[in-house]
Amino acid sequence: MTRSVHLNILRAGWCQHLECMADRGGRLAPVQFPALCGLIRHPDHGWILYDTGYAEHFFQATRRLPESLYRSAVPVHLPAAEQLSAQLQALGIGADDIRYVIISHFHADHIAGLRNFRQARFIALQADYQHLESLRGKRWRATLGGHLPALLPDDFGARLQLADSCAPCALPGWMAPFEHGLDLFGDASLIGVPLPGHSAGQLGLFVPDAQGRPAFLVADA
Repeated sequence: MTRSVHLNILRAGWCQHLECMADRGGRLAPVQFPALCGLIRHPDHGWILYDTGYAEHFFQATRRLPESLYRSAVPVHLPAAEQLSAQLQALGIGADDIRYVIISHFHADHIAGLRNFRQARFIALQADYQHLESLRGKRWRATLGGHLPALLPDDFGARLQLADSCAPCALPGWMAPFEHGLDLFGDASLIGVPLPGHSAGQLGLFVPDAQGRPAFLVADA
């Protein structure tokens, strides 16, 4: 029997880029790409985030070359009302109330807020984490790939739980071609789904019962 969880989708800033960069046949015109994250309330594990969107740490990490090229090529906007910390505070949730952050992948627009959650543990796929670690000290290569290793908390490795170690489980038939996922908490409430292609190890999130209906969070897949 699956465990029911509460899911809310929040927008934490947005960037501006050419539509054709993300949509085959799209226009050669700038459009908004929102940075979305999932706020989850689990009956046993409390408050959980799926990604964090943008945060002020992004602007600090892109002050100098070559990282500043990232900000120039993909202008980022983070209105005060869209800062994730402000939205959580409005809901009566403190940063230290977040118990886990499930990371879809390590592109900067998905992890810029990690440093704000000092008590959280992190869940990610090993391949994506290893790829990011391989970019440390290779600032030009990292920037060209949309990665900013400086966004990781200093103790990230000690707080990381690899989704790969979770028990595999079968997915519903309607999710084909995805057949198997990873039972992140051992209670069938949150199922990690590897989504190959966009990054070295992107992790989708299947929620079998989100307020009475299934939800499949796929980030940039």
